[in-house]
Amino acid sequence: MKATLQRAVIREVMKEAKDHPDAEAVYRRVSSRLSGVGVATVYRNLRQMAEEGELRRIARCGRSDCFDGVLEPHAHMVCKQCGALIDVYDPALLSAIESAAQSQGFLVGTEGMTVSGICARCSQEKLEPQKR
Repeated sequence: MKATLQRAVIREVMKEAKDHPDAEAVYRRVSSRLSGVGVATVYRNLRQMAEEGELRRIARCGRSDCFDGVLEPHAHMVCKQCGALIDVYDPALLSAIESAAQSQGFLVGTEGMTVSGICARCSQEKLEPQKR
């Protein structure tokens, strides 16, 4: 895809992101820097950038997809309750995934692995009512 000002701003927003914004959040950040950008333009560019490997698209349980500008190998944990997304930089885990994949003749993609479950905050909230 040809370089555009909109795409450059999206790339900048994603590079600066310390979280995993969904497309709406990226749109809000981009539109605060670049007036007149359309939401469809942001969605289309995010999709294309993910397809081209410039960023990662992360599916969340029943919620909108998020995007990650960090391309170095890591996994994600997604909370099924609140949708929180947590980066996991564990070389042992990544090595185990690679080893399991190789034993099956499977090539692991750059998007890594996503594990769903319940985050510490949500599991604590479930326990709190039981203590009363």
